[in-house]
Amino acid sequence: MTNSLISEPTNPDTLMAEGAMAEKKSNKFFTITQTAEYLGISIPTVRKYIRNKELYVFKNHRVVRVPKAELDAFIRRQMNSERGA
Repeated sequence: MTNSLISEPTNPDTLMAEGAMAEKKSNKFFTITQTAEYLGISIPTVRKYIRNKELYVFKNHRVVRVPKAELDAFIRRQMNSERGA
């Protein structure tokens, strides 16, 4: 009988594969409404940033999605521009 609380040593390759899978699962896409909520700004402002190509999105016909990685990069760019101003 084995104790389920004690695990056997894990292969480092297995750990890396599990980390990659977790990273893939975290690739989240936001709607424009979710983007506005995440950034704490209005929907028209999000649309303005998209129109001015300050916020990059994926478009498929009328469906617009913003990757979370892009939101994080956008926040960093905004913070850097505020420091430089």
